[in-house]
Amino acid sequence: MKRIIAVFALAVVMLSGCGDTSKIDMLTQSSTSKAETVTTEPPAAVQKTETVAETEAVHEADAGELIDLTVLDSNMVYAQVFDMVNYPETYIGQPVKAKGTFAHTEYNGKDYYAVLIADAAACCSQGMEFELSGDYVYPDDYPELDAEIIIEGTFNTYVEDGYQYCQLIDAVMTTA
Repeated sequence: MKRIIAVFALAVVMLSGCGDTSKIDMLTQSSTSKAETVTTEPPAAVQKTETVAETEAVHEADAGELIDLTVLDSNMVYAQVFDMVNYPETYIGQPVKAKGTFAHTEYNGKDYYAVLIADAAACCSQGMEFELSGDYVYPDDYPELDAEIIIEGTFNTYVEDGYQYCQLIDAVMTTA
């Protein structure tokens, strides 16, 4: 229970990522803008209660157990991803499934791909970088920017230019 409270308290702070967030920031900025819509949450007293599946997803998953972000509401997804990027050692090797919009950027001659997951207010997307399993060529083998995708891969971290990044490796992508 203390872990859930801590995760939600930390979720109030902007997502800092696994160290440097510049690549995800570039992916977010390079993603083409869509017309913005304003949504509001109902008062806390009338919000739906979390399901058991949503609550359990914030806890550490057992080794090999799928962390399915697609079944969580936007608040729980934010809390879960926040926990994953701030405590990556807990999740390394875990299979993860996420749904969001496709993003791509190029930096120093290398392509980076991510699924951008909108938060409850649809203002602050969180990015989950991924590498597809197999040989794919951008843009031929990828969807259009901002297309809805579902990504499933294995959570991993890597260090580049002195910063630690999170990513899904050996990923499989489908359009939503």
